Amino acid sequence: TIKNLAPYWRLSWQRSFIQGDYLMVGTYGITTDLYPTGVSGPTDHYRDVAIDAQYEHPFTNNMLSVHLNIQNEKQTLNASSPGFSPTIRTNKLDATYHWDTFATFTLAFWKTMGDNGDYSAALVGYNGDPDNGGTMVQASVLPWQNTKFTAQYTAYSKYDNLPAGSSASDFNSLFLQAWLVW
Repeated sequence: TIKNLAPYWRLSWQRSFIQGDYLMVGTYGITTDLYPTGVSGPTDHYRDVAIDAQYEHPFTNNMLSVHLNIQNEKQTLNASSPGFSPTIRTNKLDATYHWDTFATFTLAFWKTMGDNGDYSAALVGYNGDPDNGGTMVQASVLPWQNTKFTAQYTAYSKYDNLPAGSSASDFNSLFLQAWLVW
């Protein structure tokens, strides 16, 4: 439950260029106090601040789009875990090549970092730091209208809360999707 208000902002600057390129640089965020249980009593405070950017470059019938996102979250958990104030930062960079209207190919990198606090004491059911990162590769084919087939592979370079005897690559995954709309 939100105490009072949860102000959110979004501000961006956009520019289209004569040759068809497009650039956007912006910021967004939220700050709020939440009651972890009920509608009164002590609250946890969250403040998220981010910057992001997008660049698009056309190649005749094709397009390259690149996105960057850097987000910082500061938590002050006075209600759910008094004295615990973790900070989490997430960085993400991705690029997608649009091949006409037939296919897209995406490569993405991300990394999430915590401030090395004792998360196991603060978050029920969670053991370890929120540090993780990796690479994602995705290909989608749109063979005809209303149909898309996607294959996505995620390779972890770091994975939080690893069980004993495992490595980050044990959590790599392959996702297959058939998307049909009528």
